[in-house]
Parts: sequence; C-alpha cells; structure tokens
Amino acid sequence: MNLHPPAEASPAIGLLGKQRNGSSTQRVQAGAVLLVVVGTAVAVTLRDPHEPGSFGICPSLLLFGIHCPGCGTLRGMADLTSGEVAGTVGHNLLLVPMLVALVAWALLQWFPKVEAKFRVQASRFRPTRVNVPLIVGVVFLVFTVLRNLPGSGLAP
Repeated sequence: MNLHPPAEASPAIGLLGKQRNGSSTQRVQAGAVLLVVVGTAVAVTLRDPHEPGSFGICPSLLLFGIHCPGCGTLRGMADLTSGEVAGTVGHNLLLVPMLVALVAWALLQWFPKVEAKFRVQASRFRPTRVNVPLIVGVVFLVFTVLRNLPGSGLAP
C-alpha cells in the first residue's frame, strides 16, 4: 500500500517530488540572500574596496596565490553601485549574472504564482533533472582556471 500521494495530487509538491517554490523556509532564505546583496552594496558604498586593505585580502590569494571565483566581487559591486558596469565586468565577469540569478530566484520564492505561469504542463513535457549546484560548481571551476592562466583578461 502506497502511503505517499502522487506528485501531481498535492499543490505543494512539484513534478519531481520536491517542494515547489514559495514555501516559508525558501522565502526566508530568499530574504537572507537579498539582505546579503543589499548589505554588500551598502558596505561598499560606505567603504571603498578599491583602497588596498580596506576589506582585507582574499584568503585564497593569500594562502594559495590564486584568484578564486569571488575575487574582485567587492570592487565590482562598488563599481555597480556607482553605475560603472564596465568596471564591474572587469573585476568579476560572473558578478552580474550571479546577481541577476540570485534576485530572480528570490523573487520567485516570494511570488510563486509568477513561477507557475512559466511552468509547462507535465502532460506535454517531461522535465529532465538538472543538477544546478553541479553546473554552478563546474562553471566556477572553469572560471577559476581560466582567470589564473598567465596573461588572462579574466583576472581581477
């Protein structure tokens, strides 16, 4: 006897059996992410990260001598808050796509009905499982290797 209802029977369960966007835990997580983004923007506005030593040294640069995927993020965020998008991209190429993805994800947690409008009916489309953390990890790894090659234009 199966005690678990099918995925389509419960409105709180998505197609793959996972909880859909909009749960209270995910909304709190989304709020925390947005708070960190806004807090970082305020911090780099109050204290200029372009000045050497203003926020310390990146631990990966200090310990291993390599630029991590986040190196240049504070300087890029400072440039972004002052409207210099080219400077932002010059410090960290992944910063703008990461910010867009984080803000979009957070908004979908708060407004799940918006996400539902973009969802395709299960009867017409069988979604494949996408391992987002694995994809992000691979992108960060490749970006780290490329930005640490000698003469790379991706270095902060």
